[in-house]
Amino acid sequence: MLAWRRTVLALLAVDLFIWRSWLVSGPLPAPDFRGICALTAAAATVVLSGCLLARSRQLRAGTGAPPSFLLNLAAAAVVTLGLTTVAASTLGR
Repeated sequence: MLAWRRTVLALLAVDLFIWRSWLVSGPLPAPDFRGICALTAAAATVVLSGCLLARSRQLRAGTGAPPSFLLNLAAAAVVTLGLTTVAASTLGR
């Protein structure tokens, strides 16, 4: 459970950095790539938080293995956030 908490805390930190870089960039007439990165990072954090809640409920009920769908969803959220972070830092230059 502690590893999940650290992961969610890291995701929130990355989200804050991406949102800060997007908001500091100034007024934009239309959504740009940094805005898309910010929304994607927020969505990945919400998905991973949902996985955390679902898994913690399962662990309270028993010690069974997590469903593969939940693991695949969590892995996809982490990979998406990683790609979003790279894209946001590249576009921020």
